[in-house]
Amino acid sequence: MSRARGWRLLPILVLGLPAASEARRSKTPPAPAAWTWTVEATRTVQTEAVGGGASAMPPALSEPFTDQLSWVGTASIHDRHPDGSVTELVRVAGEGTPMHGRAFGLRRFDDGEVLRVERLQDLVDTGLVAWDPVLVALSPARPEKVTARAPGNRALQWTARLATGQFLRSSCPATWTLIDDDGAGVEGWLGRPVEHLEYTAACGLNGRGDVEGGGPVPLRGTGTLTGEVWWDAETHQILRHEAALERTVRSRWVAPAGRVELIQTQTYQLSARWAPADQGPSPVTGLSTDDFLAALPDLLPGWSACSPDQRERELVVAAVADGGLEVRASRFPLAPTAAPMTGARPGLQPQVPAAAPAASGDLSCWQGVASGARLPAHDDLGVEFTFVLPWRDDGFGAPVVVDRERPPPGPLFVVVRDDLVVPVADWLGVPR
Repeated sequence: MSRARGWRLLPILVLGLPAASEARRSKTPPAPAAWTWTVEATRTVQTEAVGGGASAMPPALSEPFTDQLSWVGTASIHDRHPDGSVTELVRVAGEGTPMHGRAFGLRRFDDGEVLRVERLQDLVDTGLVAWDPVLVALSPARPEKVTARAPGNRALQWTARLATGQFLRSSCPATWTLIDDDGAGVEGWLGRPVEHLEYTAACGLNGRGDVEGGGPVPLRGTGTLTGEVWWDAETHQILRHEAALERTVRSRWVAPAGRVELIQTQTYQLSARWAPADQGPSPVTGLSTDDFLAALPDLLPGWSACSPDQRERELVVAAVADGGLEVRASRFPLAPTAAPMTGARPGLQPQVPAAAPAASGDLSCWQGVASGARLPAHDDLGVEFTFVLPWRDDGFGAPVVVDRERPPPGPLFVVVRDDLVVPVADWLGVPR
């Protein structure tokens, strides 16, 4: 969406405020430079499948499960764009969770409307895409006019988008009502007045969960959304948002055992609370391939001892938290499967299908060496480096080529228990 908007204050309703309150409101202090979001959520999921391949579904997938999310995000305005929107950068602290230390951006207008989520592709391994209602919990779009007597209308919309064929968009046209209760006990920032609004909405959702090497995976669904929002009456900064969402998501897969329609009933309870902070989040920092290569010389002697056969090895190494490295594969590289045709012009040689990479053996020795390495602080967690170590006279030499990529995601927008991710991916035929 690209519509120009300027910053403005929306009309507010004044009902019998004392003179002292009116005086404070005429001298609005600047908003804090940083703030925190405290996010708590509970999710319950029930799954069923129909179609020719449904009988091969892992039996445990049919069991309902409930899980929780809890973290604190430090945030600030990271960028201001020509169309009047801003990017709010959020860095999460959630010890013991995949989101800990990760950062994403909400590009939104000043009225709360979210345009897109920045860096969502980098967080696909954290499960944030399956907790997508958190995005609207952080930034609901308020109606321009709403009073206790005249409800307002404004849709709550959010999109978890990873690529053209990988997104889930929710649209919930809502009716909003102003509750005349002096904020219902929620305290305003610096003692300022608080607006309390309620909303109800019917939702529709659509999208795609296409996977690499597979066909289209359409997503459709319906649901209901209700909630309460407490706003600063002057700046309309969200102070607190409580929401409940129940939706049914349908996806269609061409699974190895036959066509499958997966039907999930997902129920979310969401809470987001805002508070000013003294310091904003640290900026996003990338990891260059050169940074990774700089760590390799210290690893080569130890890895050489892990290879008594004295043959070249192909390694897959991932950048993980706290500057660490994780060895995910150690295998013999594939040998050429066919020689080029004699006399064939470049570009016209026959294409020979590549064989599947050989399975890795025991990685404990390789990982033990890698555990001593530390990369510079960065936010490119999960990026994999694939390379071949050539064997020299008495040990491994440096790789000539290093491929860098992020592993393809699993079944997108299918919510399952952690221990079922792999069997569900195998059942649906998702490459991994």
